Formats: sequence, structure tokens, C-alpha cells
Amino acid sequence: MAAPGEYARAERMAKQEQRRPVLTADVNRRMLAAFAASGWPTHAERRFAESGLWNSWIGPAAVLLGRPGHNHSGCGSGDPDEADLYEVPTIGFSAPSLLEPSVYLQVLGTEEPVAIVEQVEAALAEGRAQLVATLVGDGECAICGDAYPRGHLLMATDSEALRVCPACVFAGDLVNGAFPEQLTVEFDGLLFQDLALPAGWAAVAALLACAGAAQLGPVVNEAWKRVLWAPGAHWSDAMLWIWLPPVSRPWALDGLGAGASLAAVVDAVERAHPGLQDLYRATLREYWPRMRNPRRTDRGRRRTI
Repeated sequence: MAAPGEYARAERMAKQEQRRPVLTADVNRRMLAAFAASGWPTHAERRFAESGLWNSWIGPAAVLLGRPGHNHSGCGSGDPDEADLYEVPTIGFSAPSLLEPSVYLQVLGTEEPVAIVEQVEAALAEGRAQLVATLVGDGECAICGDAYPRGHLLMATDSEALRVCPACVFAGDLVNGAFPEQLTVEFDGLLFQDLALPAGWAAVAALLACAGAAQLGPVVNEAWKRVLWAPGAHWSDAMLWIWLPPVSRPWALDGLGAGASLAAVVDAVERAHPGLQDLYRATLREYWPRMRNPRRTDRGRRRTI
């Protein structure tokens, strides 16, 4: 017969053998992969990786991953002499990423990555809805006069006096003084500092990024190379964050969450409407001559009748 306490000791040893070390690098990799698979733009900042502390960005949120009781000053994430590899790391999400966060969420690193994505999506959607509900139209568009929160009117030209709404940013009155480089900086300022960014600006940013394509990034960098902060590379790599409406959205976007990268939005639309680009180009070829010279087109049409 076993001595008293041996069964309990054996049970404890069996449980310890079943435990597996948890490496922060693995948690970070799986977490970012899950967000990318859900259509989120992700960026992994590896500056602190050697100490087991990971700083990343997903959409408009900053992410910090580490072990709660661990001193992150100099040891590697897989060093058993310095870190308890059985201690479960935590992942903190804060948004917006450049100011005091309006939304903060902390989860355990051992949770399923898909479940983490769902929790973050829900927290961001709820936080954004609460902020949108408190907005006050204390400013007006310089062109149409519609009321907007003053901070949501952006500069589309080099004139501070001409702050406009999303509907007027490409108005014909602004063509001569257009300054798209300024607009990218203005939009990025809102994107990373204000969860209540109007959805209309997301549409404008998507159009600007698609029109500029790979050439937009170098143009923006050249225009702002003398400033301390410049727009991110997302303007040319289709990783721009796009807020999506919680309800009444196009069915092509039903599979996406609170928001997604521009690339994910474009892919979803192209899958739902595979001939849309060809149809648009054909329509443009047909109507563009009439748009450029409507009088000549009208005269030609009258002659054929």
C-alpha cells in the first residue's frame, strides 16, 4: 500500500507534466495571424521581442503582449532561467493607439485566437458607437455648410480656412488647390486618435489609396520627409483601416467585422461582383468623351437623329 500523501503527490506531478510552456513569440504570431485572416491590417513591432514584450498594431488599436509578473529588462522570451514559461501571458488592446485610449481590453494569451478577435471586434464596435452618440456638430463645411464636429472637417488644400466634409473633399471648387498629401496626414491623424472617425472619410481614404496605388506612398514620403511624423505605408500597400457600418452594410461585406483593411474590403467586393471592374471601365470608356465635351457630343447626336 502506498504511503499517505503519495497519491496526492503523484497527482500533482502528473498535472505538472501535462503543463506546457507558453512562449510569448508563439502567442503573438498566432494572434496576429488570426486578425490578418479576419481581414485586419496588422503590423508587428519587434523592438522589445528580445525581452519577451511584444508591441504590435492591429487596425486602429495598439497591442502589448507580455507576462504580468515578469521583469522585461534584458532576458529572452524563451529563457527559463529568467522567465516563468508556465506563467500565462496577457494581451492588452487599446484604441485609439496614439492618445488616451477610449477602449481597453485585456485577454489571456492562452485563449483561442479566433475568440480574441471576436472580443476585440465587439469592444471596438461598442466603444465607437458610444463616442459617435456623443458627437456635436460645432463646425460647418466651408463649401456646403453642413454641420460637422469641428475636428472632423479636414484640409483638402493648403488653406487652413478651407476645412471640408467628406462629401465636398473632391468638389470642383478645390481642384486648383488640391493637396492630397495634406489630406493623408489629416486622415491618419483622425484614424489613430479618434474612434468616432466619420465613415465618409473612410470612403474618401479608400478612393485616394486606390487611385494613388503604389505611387502614392513615395509621393507622400517625399512631401513629408522633413517632418517628424508622416503617414504610414498603408497608403500604398492596401493595409489602410476602413471602418464598416454595423448595420445596413452591402451584403458583400457581411463576412467582415467592425472594420477591415482596404485589401480585405476590395477582395470581398470583387468576390461578390467579379465583373464590376470591367463593367466600370466599359462604362467609363463610353461616357468619358461626353463628359469632357458635352456640347460636341450633343451636336453629333442631333445630326444622327
